[in-house]
Amino acid sequence: MSSSDGAVPAEAAPAKPEKESPGVDVATGVDKAMDDFSQRLRSLSPYGDDELRAGDGAERPAGDALPPPLPDDGPTPMDELMREAFGPPDGEEGGDDRAARGLKKVAELEDAAAAPPRWLHEFAPEPPEEATAPPLCWRCGANGPRHTCAQCGVAAYCSRECQKADWGKRGAFGGHKPACAEYKRLGRPPRVPGEDRRPLLERLLAQLRLYMWPFAVRQIEERGRGFVFLQSEVSLATLGLPAPRSPCGRLLEHRRSLILHHVTLAEFDGEICDAFPGLGGARPALAAALEGDGGRAGAGEAIVLVRLACGLVAVVVTPILLDPGVLRRMGEEYAGKDCIQIDVDEVAGTEQGG
Repeated sequence: MSSSDGAVPAEAAPAKPEKESPGVDVATGVDKAMDDFSQRLRSLSPYGDDELRAGDGAERPAGDALPPPLPDDGPTPMDELMREAFGPPDGEEGGDDRAARGLKKVAELEDAAAAPPRWLHEFAPEPPEEATAPPLCWRCGANGPRHTCAQCGVAAYCSRECQKADWGKRGAFGGHKPACAEYKRLGRPPRVPGEDRRPLLERLLAQLRLYMWPFAVRQIEERGRGFVFLQSEVSLATLGLPAPRSPCGRLLEHRRSLILHHVTLAEFDGEICDAFPGLGGARPALAAALEGDGGRAGAGEAIVLVRLACGLVAVVVTPILLDPGVLRRMGEEYAGKDCIQIDVDEVAGTEQGG
């Protein structure tokens, strides 16, 4: 990163590459797997947010009464799920191979990259040109920034001091450094190149896996075979931004929310197609995934119909890579609900430990 005069601030100098680890760090692998589950299942706590929200939810207002704590005379739902997923803790009978089971769970989650989704339908019209607002300083919000990041050509600053302060971890949203490449790819105004469309949507679906898979399994058990209808009132380019900040340096006007419904094919033919006539082209792919012989989705797969504000419509079949028993336990919070709302920035913050 540098200002427009070409000088590179000291903070922007690339770090020396670290040596590769000579082997597998067992403790780190188990911690990663357990963090994935514990972060996902915070809603099992009595301190959960609104029932339609997934993730951490908004901060509780001051003075709002907290529910009573969980009793200490027995295992919590989290304890039971962790035991089911990873086995007994070390020191208990059968707990000696807990580390091996933890690494296996890590491998199952990471297998998503080795088992990519199947694309059955895609319609992506050319999105309209978005109006570009005058840029603001990404650090202090001042008008008329004079310096631009030389690496991405997007981030702008009123001074070198603001540019340096925004680069490292103390900058907004964890600093510009880890987000620089993604802002460069999307540009100003943000646009998703055709070759990046599928990888970006697949990455978004991977972020949602610990919400979407249990929801899908629970709804199929309650309401019969169907698919997840994922929609958002923002574009794929906006969803792809690495932070809730536009390339002009402004906070996004709307939350990057996703709505997930469980829909049967009969419901799609009726109310869904009536409400969204443009989805009719996805019907053959959905029918093939639900009822067809060659393209039928298996029990270990979730069918997802995507509709975004930019006009993107896709039918994607994603592999479900967790144990059925764990998914059923995780899906208990969705009992009786055919709809959930997920905030992309809360999910991303949870995965990054924010």
